Amino acid sequence: MRHGCRKWSGLVLLFVTLNMASCKVGLVAATMEDTSATGASRPHSKILWAVYLSSGDQVFELGETQAFTLDLPVSMGEYYGYNPQTDQILMALDFPDRGAGPAGVSVSDLSVLNLESGTVEVLLEDDVVKALWSPDGAAIAYILAGERTYELHWRTPDDVDRVLAYDVTFTWSIAPSGTAVAFTRESGYGLDIEPGLYVVDVESLEERLIADVDNSGTGSVTDRPYWSPNSRELIFSHWGGPDDPRLILGVLLDEVDTMIGWALPGRSVWVLTSGRGVEQIALP
Repeated sequence: MRHGCRKWSGLVLLFVTLNMASCKVGLVAATMEDTSATGASRPHSKILWAVYLSSGDQVFELGETQAFTLDLPVSMGEYYGYNPQTDQILMALDFPDRGAGPAGVSVSDLSVLNLESGTVEVLLEDDVVKALWSPDGAAIAYILAGERTYELHWRTPDDVDRVLAYDVTFTWSIAPSGTAVAFTRESGYGLDIEPGLYVVDVESLEERLIADVDNSGTGSVTDRPYWSPNSRELIFSHWGGPDDPRLILGVLLDEVDTMIGWALPGRSVWVLTSGRGVEQIALP
């Protein structure tokens, strides 16, 4: 199926690289310029992007020197991600305008759009809160609203669907290895839980409490846990809720203590503490 596209000039993208050993952040800027005057053709390699949880019938197609808006054959109620391995978009067809679960959180369907054929497969008709592709594009993780809980599910290509954890809330991410999922349990959602940042192993279902932080329903989708490339560390920013703001670094190794950072009262300095002493890691 052929989809319409328009050139997008002047788009600036920022790529963030994080060195977990030194905790330094580097920014690399790439400017998307309009090359219509030179007769440049559209890039052959497809990189699609849209704002997570956005809606509408367009996404961006990004190239090395150019960006286009790509018209979709259907309108998305909510966008969850693009899978370059299968050229599919994970989304909700309908806008999530109905509440479900103990706290009445917005839910909708879970669907997959095949860009080559233009067809849509509805995997679940309702009660899905959020969803993500696994890093290899082979599985789908999603949060399902039940009558008394919110469940974290893992669905494989052969339609095997497993529950990884119960009573989860909605600040979450998948490790680059695809072997673990980080998620929060937060107060304010009608759940009988111990608040904190957790990690669950996809195969063994073993859970680990990384930090006893409680976001209490605050923050946004940009505050989800960020993993290191080797899936051995993750960073989580906590800006709201009943606790003081802090930056959390979790090290997922049995021989290393879990490390928690916090803002010192009256000082704009982040510190990192473990059994090996205290280090400054970042300034807010």
